[in-house]
Amino acid sequence: MIDSTKPIDDATPLDDISGLKLTSHKVYALKEIYVAEANNIALATIKYLSVPPSKKQAPFSYEWFSKLHEEMLGDVR
Repeated sequence: MIDSTKPIDDATPLDDISGLKLTSHKVYALKEIYVAEANNIALATIKYLSVPPSKKQAPFSYEWFSKLHEEMLGDVR
């Protein structure tokens, strides 16, 4: 279980959500940011790990990893 009161190394900083797609008119708790990021990561995990992906779907190239990163954090960042 993650302690939602302590920052995670290299995680989105609480004091700078300027790059996030979260509403900027609200003050967020770390837990809210972590939950939003975790939801996106879970969707990508289900997509690529619930069944073995084809090489076309997941070629594990640099370009694919960049797209995967966008899938995992694109709705938050």
